[in-house]
Amino acid sequence: MEHAEFIQKWQNLIFTPLDLPQPPCDKLLLREFMQMFPGHNHEDYVKHHVYGKVPVRNHDPDVEYEFFRSFRVVNNILPWYCEVFADMFPDIPQWLSTLPMVPGKRFSFGWISQLEESDDSSINTMEYSNIHVDEPGSVGLRWFLNNTDNNLFFYATKHDITIPEIISQNPGVQQSKKLYHDNLDRVNPWHGIPQANHYFLSDPISINTSADTAFMLGQTKAAHVIKKESHDDKCTFIVEPAGNLEHRWDWQKLNTLIETSIENHPTETIWHEDFCN
Repeated sequence: MEHAEFIQKWQNLIFTPLDLPQPPCDKLLLREFMQMFPGHNHEDYVKHHVYGKVPVRNHDPDVEYEFFRSFRVVNNILPWYCEVFADMFPDIPQWLSTLPMVPGKRFSFGWISQLEESDDSSINTMEYSNIHVDEPGSVGLRWFLNNTDNNLFFYATKHDITIPEIISQNPGVQQSKKLYHDNLDRVNPWHGIPQANHYFLSDPISINTSADTAFMLGQTKAAHVIKKESHDDKCTFIVEPAGNLEHRWDWQKLNTLIETSIENHPTETIWHEDFCN
């Protein structure tokens, strides 16, 4: 199966759990690892490992991001490993080999972690992400750790347009906020998340899945937004194959996995048609 056939078949699939194993990362050990690298320190550590120098910053590297911290620990493009992570989590390479990637495919692996609330009034963590799409016109494989609130929301596109078409109608626009947000910066009154613009159906749908789960994001007919969790221990693992969209995954293996997963998780799967009921 090729990429175009896969996307055509599953273009209306917005979200489904996947019957894939979780990353072998003990929760307490993962938290210990993150506490070793506050703020931008892990990013600086990796760049020093790769390039031999620490990037010059105009702020304290301990200062956090606005919504989440990003950790990228494996990257076989260069290649590099975060040696600290590799020592603490030795089973990750074997786990990666179980995924539906093309053998020898270049990829990166890491996760995003929600920011902790701060007592420092000068630090203002956001309550939600922007409405965005990770891989327009493709799919994304993700793994939740400690998802207790189901605060991942989707806005479906209207029937006559897709995400790639929205992008093509707005040449040169790079910011997801300008592509997908309501231009009056309104907030959805029912869910407390940003309201999507005229390209989308007005009412979002949130996921309803287990705390620790693998899942797939369909990104042809929906954008998504993440609302802040009620605790500080939620992570989302990401495997990101490199290169053109058509070469990202073994599309036949992924197709078989999705068919089985949908059959096993019908009440958790979200389709474009669900937004019309």
